[in-house]
Amino acid sequence: ARPSLSIAIEKHEEAYGHTWYLLKCTIEMPKTEVLTWYASRRLEHIRDDLHGPVKLELGKRYPDVFGATPFAHKGGIPGTSARLGAWLDALANHVSGDTGCLPRTVAMVLSFLSAPEMDGSQVFESLPALTVSEASPTTTEVGFFPERLRS
Repeated sequence: ARPSLSIAIEKHEEAYGHTWYLLKCTIEMPKTEVLTWYASRRLEHIRDDLHGPVKLELGKRYPDVFGATPFAHKGGIPGTSARLGAWLDALANHVSGDTGCLPRTVAMVLSFLSAPEMDGSQVFESLPALTVSEASPTTTEVGFFPERLRS
């Protein structure tokens, strides 16, 4: 059995003229442990630093993986959070499933989400080509996110 990643929008809030999304990220290791952490990102961060690289990596295969779940529109129009949530779910399924996700894509996604190290195990040890750097993030968040959203 493979590790399973889930990414869900816990909540979002307008702060300093931007919408911030609090992403609840979970990795479930078969028969061992569950690791949950939060990452705060703006739609722009997700579009530029996650969606763009994933789309580039998949190339012509992108519609096969994400065709039914288009990425969120710019401008905060109604339905943005729902589209973003569906896309993040499809991304987590791609990373966790048998859709041919490359190890470098897994590493990029986990890095973008600032995944903490798991005690005593490699997060995706079932992917032998994945090499994990010894350097680990000193924080589980990148960028600004209002403290009031964590409560």
